Parts: sequence; structure tokens; C-alpha cells
Amino acid sequence: MTDSPDWAVLLDPGTGWLVPGCHPLEMEDIYAEFVAHTSEWDRRTTWMALEHLLKHSKELFPSGRLLIGGTFISRQVGPCEAPEVAVVPDEPSSMELWTDTEEARFQLCMSLHDVIVGSLGPDYFEVLHPFAGRIESFFVVPDDVDQVTTWMGTSTLLSGEDLPGHRGVVEVEW
Repeated sequence: MTDSPDWAVLLDPGTGWLVPGCHPLEMEDIYAEFVAHTSEWDRRTTWMALEHLLKHSKELFPSGRLLIGGTFISRQVGPCEAPEVAVVPDEPSSMELWTDTEEARFQLCMSLHDVIVGSLGPDYFEVLHPFAGRIESFFVVPDDVDQVTTWMGTSTLLSGEDLPGHRGVVEVEW
């Protein structure tokens, strides 16, 4: 485990958001700062979803990283929204060797768009998020990490103007 991060440098004291950029951290650091000292059920259940996503990702890909953005990794007051989580394997081509079971397992960990669930009636869902909706996860190839990091760090002002890369994201490697 690395030295404990300097949160006074990583977090903007005025907003509670991570400063712009991609910040490599350990899961233990994220837990200690954003989950351990709170009784908020949404942070605790989101944490469990992140742990499960990381576990599945480690089992499906030999190495890679998760990029995490949103209010979960901030000191924002109130309930946190489902964090955006990008799964970035170092070797995406390893997916070509997956069995059908491994591919299905991966799909269960990703947010799905335009889903019709026949057993419910059928019901249509614009987006269906995994882990009971606690995270929004998607697959990213390594070449797109800079672009995705900027997108995940976008702030929207009250005027509707977007500020790409205005907030930071966390990077957890395995």
C-alpha cells in the first residue's frame, strides 16, 4: 500500500471535488476518505458495488484499472449519485478468449442501454445499471483514457454550460 494521500491537496476546499486530473489511489484510501466515517447507506452500498466490480474485473482481465468519477469521490453534502466507472483493461484483446459464461458475467457488470426485459411485461429501460443501480459502468480501451477522464470530470454550471475536465477522477489499478 502506498503512503496515505494528501487530501488537502487532492480536494478543492471550496467545492469538495477532486482537483482536475487523474489521481491514482488505492481502494483502501477511497474507503477511508469517503466511506469509513459516514453512516450514509448510499455511500456504503455504492462502496460494496465498487468492490464487486473490481473483483469481477480482476478475474476477467489480467491487469487494468478503474476510473471513478462523481459525487461518491467528493465531500459533497447529501446523497451521492451513482458514480461513473470506466473499466480499462490493459489488454482488451483478452476478451476474444472468453467463454460465453465470462462474456455474460462481464455484461452483468456493465450499464446496458435500450433494454427490454420480457419477464416484466415487457418493460423498456433506457439505461439499466448493474449492482442494483449503484454504479454506472462502461468499458473503455486504453487509447481513450484521456478523453474519458476529461468527460468524467465535466462540471455543468447552473447556466447549462459544461466545463470539461473541471473535476478530478480516481484511478485504481490492479
